[in-house]
Amino acid sequence: MNYFLKRKDPRYFQIIFLGSFLLFGLIILKWKITATTLLTILLSVVITQVIAIKKFKLAYTSILSALISGLGLILLLRANSTFTFFVAGTLSIASKFIIRFRGKHIFNPVNFGIIVTILLSNDAWISPGQWGSTAHYLLIIGIFSWLVLTKVKQLITGLVFLGTLFLLETIYLNLYLGWPMDFVMHKFTSGSLLLFSFFMITDPRTTPNHFLIRGIWAALVAGVSFYLMEFQYLASAPFWVLFFISPLTPILDAFYASSSFSWKTSERSERSASNHILV
Repeated sequence: MNYFLKRKDPRYFQIIFLGSFLLFGLIILKWKITATTLLTILLSVVITQVIAIKKFKLAYTSILSALISGLGLILLLRANSTFTFFVAGTLSIASKFIIRFRGKHIFNPVNFGIIVTILLSNDAWISPGQWGSTAHYLLIIGIFSWLVLTKVKQLITGLVFLGTLFLLETIYLNLYLGWPMDFVMHKFTSGSLLLFSFFMITDPRTTPNHFLIRGIWAALVAGVSFYLMEFQYLASAPFWVLFFISPLTPILDAFYASSSFSWKTSERSERSASNHILV
């Protein structure tokens, strides 16, 4: 444990958090996730990552990123077939190495794996209802996201997204329709929305590099998501919006130059040897 803390790699905290949240779902919320599903997803992401490590001569610490993607898929994606989970895991990791621009992958791996698997099959879906709604999520996710996101300087991105969405929902539901604020708050105690806000849209490898542009980008995702949720009745709208808006990131980076995030500056030598493949 001291070794992990000494390394100060925020990915360790992400793995601990997502793993704890998974246990919460399995034990408290009684999710019916089989051991086969868990192993299929985790093996698919790790094997795909190891293949990339061999091909591009990456550091083996990049497996941490793959484990984070695997846990994200377990928490958010539902399907009937084991093969579907295998496809989702493989696509998530492969997208980091296949769909790239100037050494940076364009799509959030979990987001890409979920959306593309849904589009390719009739077997996969996102299930916000599996979480129920409880204020405990706000406290638990808030603490862990602060630990991780302050390290990677991405906390403001999640807050801008969540704050913009909250403002729009309050204006529409409370001020315009006259619904009580309890109904508005109920929407923001969803585990899937909070995970999206603090562990998907805040991915430092796939968000715009420039601080100000990143905030505008997060607000745009929130605005389009609000429209789709309230007027098109698409509960999983943020995941779809992020997928279709992600190709704008390299364009924004080209116009508003800023330094790109890397998980560990000590890995510069490995990154040079791997032809600037970052994970």
